[in-house]
Formats: sequence, C-alpha cells, structure tokens
Amino acid sequence: MKTMILLALLGLSGFVTTKQVLSVPSFQKRYEQVKIDTVSLKGLSGKGVTVITVFGDWCSDSVEHVPEFIRINEKLRFDDVQWVGVGRHLADDTGIVNAYHIKRVPTFLFFAKGMEMGRIVEHPKETMEKDTAAILKSIGEKAKKK
Repeated sequence: MKTMILLALLGLSGFVTTKQVLSVPSFQKRYEQVKIDTVSLKGLSGKGVTVITVFGDWCSDSVEHVPEFIRINEKLRFDDVQWVGVGRHLADDTGIVNAYHIKRVPTFLFFAKGMEMGRIVEHPKETMEKDTAAILKSIGEKAKKK
C-alpha cells in the first residue's frame, strides 16, 4: 500500500517492473478491461525478441496501450520486456530516451539479436496486436533471408 501511494505521488520513473506498472490504478483498471485479439497473434511467438517500452504514467496514450501490451506479452512471451517510466518532459535518468531518440510516449522498441527491428510510437497504426504481429513477421522474414 505504501509503495502504491509513493508511486502515485512521484510517478513511475526509470526501470520498473510489470508489477509496478500495474500498481498504478489507471493502468490496473485498463488492464482488467483489455481483451486482446488472439487471431492476429496466432502462430507468433516473442521468442528471441526483447521489447523496451518507454511510457509515462501521466500519459493517456500510455494508459491505453501499455496494459494492452502487457496482455500481448502474456500471450507471446517475449524473451525480455523492459519498462522505462519517464516524466512529463521525457525526463529520463536511464539514458534510453536519448539513446533511442524517443520523442513521444508510449514507444515500444522491438529488438532481435541486439538490433532494433521495429517500433510502435504513441498509437498503433491499426491495433497493438496487428502492429506487433507485423513487426514479428518482419523479424521472421529477415531471419529467413540470412
């Protein structure tokens, strides 16, 4: 309870866990409402893929899409998902914002074999499921060509 109150007062900042993300009431409420489109994700896996998510607990787009991505990860099981909370002016003590030229949140960065392979910025073009599926299919196609 004390942790939740402290996070609500200070905001999530730096590297945080999924549990900490879901300790924010607005994220938890949205998470409970989310039903993902499993048809779009059929036959896909997060194996071999790392995702870094940069978000703000103050940002309505983050509140909408971060819980959706948590549900997607529950289905696809990415190798690693890292959560980076930032302040209102993208204040970030991790260096991620500058290193990856983050301009808007949320930003979902997808990596395979250490290389950035795609990103979803602020809003998905279609849906979180379809955009994630497109990135994973692209990663699979690039792997086949090598």
